[in-house]
Amino acid sequence: MRAVLAAAPDIEIVGEGENGVEALRLAAELRPDVLALDVQLPDLNGLEVTRRLRRQGTSTAVLILTAHDDAQTIFSLLESGAVGYVLKDEALETLVNAVRTAARG
Repeated sequence: MRAVLAAAPDIEIVGEGENGVEALRLAAELRPDVLALDVQLPDLNGLEVTRRLRRQGTSTAVLILTAHDDAQTIFSLLESGAVGYVLKDEALETLVNAVRTAARG
């Protein structure tokens, strides 16, 4: 994922974390335009991270990576405050455009 995003000339990777707590800390510290966030994280899941960011009033657009595309999962992602999602099995092909779209709102 990092390599795909780094190859895009108009995308700058400003941080990278391994879990939900790090995602919250990095988002507060670095204030990225877009946070690409896996729904399955070892401590806080991506939905909880997104909810906490929204409660904090951050303007960072959250883009969730998920393996599930059923209506209930997608509704939960969007309800948590994510601006969109990328299916993991399509991420390499769609991630760059999804990040660009999320950055534009």
